[in-house]
Amino acid sequence: MTSSQPGFLRPSGIVAIAIAIAIATAAAWCVATSADATPLCAGTMAVPTLPPGPTAVLVIGEVHGTEQSPRWTANTLCALAATRRDVNLFLEIDRPAAAAIERYLGSRGTDDDLAALLADPHWHPEGLVDGRTSVSMVRLIETARALRAEGHVIRAYAVEPDSSDYPGSPREPAAFTPFVQAGFKDAFMALQVHAVASAYPQSANLFLVGDHHATRGTTPAPSFVDVLERLQPRTVSTAHLALSRGTGWDCIGPRDAITCGVQPSGSDGRGFDQVVDGGASLASPPVTSLSLQAVRARIAR
Repeated sequence: MTSSQPGFLRPSGIVAIAIAIAIATAAAWCVATSADATPLCAGTMAVPTLPPGPTAVLVIGEVHGTEQSPRWTANTLCALAATRRDVNLFLEIDRPAAAAIERYLGSRGTDDDLAALLADPHWHPEGLVDGRTSVSMVRLIETARALRAEGHVIRAYAVEPDSSDYPGSPREPAAFTPFVQAGFKDAFMALQVHAVASAYPQSANLFLVGDHHATRGTTPAPSFVDVLERLQPRTVSTAHLALSRGTGWDCIGPRDAITCGVQPSGSDGRGFDQVVDGGASLASPPVTSLSLQAVRARIAR
């Protein structure tokens, strides 16, 4: 993350904002327009639109591990960039990976640059390997890099808390524990997005996140969208690419017997503001399962 971007909030700052907050329509469709000459922006599928007004956020909820959802998000990013607005792109990726992503966005995208990006620990998780490490996610980041290289202002943020952010870490104050009851990860991500959107009120804000974080009132604790709408009412729209059949790379099963791999996948988009029928899904494998050249070939198309 460059010095021109606002710093991420540490928990003490998040608590202060949460206390301050406590005190204190259906969308149209457009067709993606290629931004300049970026080949990765090619596509004719309808993309969702950003809500009107400052600090607006478009939240795309996905079933992790498909080829199509990050590609649809990339097309949406292209459409937003084509309006000549600055764009803040938020990803459900561990916060420490932000530095590697920022370096890649400012690079020429060579094999060495790609290898440096993929050397970050985010792409080599210990334990479960879900769709957030997929080749399709790398393609989305490559699209952002290509747009920036053409002169578009694209900022990228990794907003998922890492282990040091969670309550219980020696570095975290006890006052932060109320966020556990509200769904720590969702509250943490919402406050990161809100801080950036507030710092750049005229920019477009786009977030790709797991679908259950992007629904309203459907989880025991407030979801990401529930929290964000409390922070900035009437500025959030949710979207989903409905993939009614097919496969995805995902982790499923009971907590003590979760397996990751190619799984049957399907979603209908129920509960989202904007829905496009994407047909059948195709699993996108994790980058660790492929060679660098195979990843390069896949993100180029």
